[in-house]
Amino acid sequence: MSIRAAAEQYATNDVGLVLEWVLQEGDGTSETPPWMSEYDRLDMNKILISAGLIHKEQSAAGEWTLSTQGRKIAEELAAGRKPNGWLRRQLIIRAMLRWIDEEEPRFVADFVGQLVDGVEVTEPEVNRALKYLKDHDLVTGNVVGDTLMTPRLTALGDRVGDHDALPQQLLDQTVGVTNDHSSHIDQSNNVNVQHSNVGAVSAGNNVVQSGNSVSAQETEELLELIKSMREQLAARSDAPPSSDAKLDALEEAASAPSADRSHLKELLGAFLASIGTKLAESSWAGVVKSVAMVAAIIGL
Repeated sequence: MSIRAAAEQYATNDVGLVLEWVLQEGDGTSETPPWMSEYDRLDMNKILISAGLIHKEQSAAGEWTLSTQGRKIAEELAAGRKPNGWLRRQLIIRAMLRWIDEEEPRFVADFVGQLVDGVEVTEPEVNRALKYLKDHDLVTGNVVGDTLMTPRLTALGDRVGDHDALPQQLLDQTVGVTNDHSSHIDQSNNVNVQHSNVGAVSAGNNVVQSGNSVSAQETEELLELIKSMREQLAARSDAPPSSDAKLDALEEAASAPSADRSHLKELLGAFLASIGTKLAESSWAGVVKSVAMVAAIIGL
């Protein structure tokens, strides 16, 4: 087994924590880790000796001294916890899965600032974790650019979230996982459609639609959202010139009695294409949220 594989094996249990703690404390320590009782230390001592992670001779005197293998694994774990480290990324992925399952948040972006391993999660870390979750079909929801609204776990996400292994370890054992998001139905029967060059806009099976025409209530909601989008664009100096015309066309179509959903989808797609990569910028978060709400109403 490679050092990395061994480190991944110990990363989710007390063995990994003890190895890192001994590495920090220094060899020959006879102290007990602060989260352990003396009895727990005795049990851990047997585990560490059995796995060849500490020297047996020193442990007989109550001291912990890492073996060559134990030191390499501890160093791999410590390096993995650093920003952009493999373990940091894995911990954030697992924490985000559990957070989505337990909190049922409105926006994945709300995970920014949450504590994982005692350190606040940053926006880039959330974006990287979300990409992993989407690429491996672990979450679904209303997606606009890099933002996911009303996120929820897929059947595979439920399985990974409840498993002790790290996500990739479990995914390696799972068949039927696809990375092709051009157009497919995932295990939760949520249709995802790749849309233009600005990312995916999708709606899950909890979106209620009334035939192929929007209702009067939906029309009212759409017009309010379009009004909000227009106000936000007017306040920006970097809005692409063509975006106003595309939004005008969408508003005109949405104002019609029993507006056709298919036509609205085409017009929203044209508006998204006019904005392009702006959707990926954090300062456009308000527009992105409004677009996602429109997409949810028309079933895109």
